[in-house]
Amino acid sequence: MGRHKAQPLRFLIAQVGRHKAWPLRFLFAQVGRHKAQPLRFLIAQVAGTRHGLYAYVLTISLNIAAHPARKELCSVNSPSNPIEIRKVIICVILTMLWICVFLFFNDNLVIQWSDTSTTNLTALKPIVEFIGFLVIFFYNLFNGAHPETQKLSWTAFLTVVWLALILFYPFREPTNYYGGAMGFFTLIGGLAVCVLWVRFFSDEIIA
Repeated sequence: MGRHKAQPLRFLIAQVGRHKAWPLRFLFAQVGRHKAQPLRFLIAQVAGTRHGLYAYVLTISLNIAAHPARKELCSVNSPSNPIEIRKVIICVILTMLWICVFLFFNDNLVIQWSDTSTTNLTALKPIVEFIGFLVIFFYNLFNGAHPETQKLSWTAFLTVVWLALILFYPFREPTNYYGGAMGFFTLIGGLAVCVLWVRFFSDEIIA
C-alpha cells in the first residue's frame, strides 16, 4: 500500500477488482498464498502500513454490503418447495367435515348394546367425533408428506378449529357455566395460532 501511495479503501477496491473476487474470498486467497492464519496475516498486513485496522475492516464491510448475497424466490409450485399444498387442502377439508359433526350431528342418536335393555345406551356423537379426529391424525401421520407439509397441515387444522370455536361456541349462553374458561383458552389458542403462522410467513423453508 505504501509502495502504491494510495488510500486504504481505494487500494483494496483496486486489488479486489483486479482479481475479480469478493473481499473475503480475496483475503483468504492471500492467506492461502502466504500460508498463514487469517488473523496473523491480517495483523501483519495492517502493521506493515501506516493506516489503522479500522480502515481495513471497514473496507471489507463496505464491499460485502455493496454485494449482498442473493436469495432465491420460493414459489408454491416450485419443484424445490417442500410444501405440498394438495395434502394441506385435504387436511383442511377433513377438518371442516369433522367440525360439521359437532354442529349438525343429531345428539339423540345412541347405540343400544342389548335388545332387551334400554339403559345400556351410548351416545353416538362422541364416538363419531373421536373417529373423525383419528382419521385426521392418521392422515397427517401416514400421508408420506414432507415434515414442513405436516407442520403446515397441523397449523391449518388448529386454525380452522380455532375459528370454528370463535364462531359457533355459545360463550354468552346463560346456562353455559364454562363460557369464561373456554373464552380464556380460546384467546391462548389464538396466540398459538398467530405464532405458528408467523413462523411460516417469516422463516425460510428449506427442502
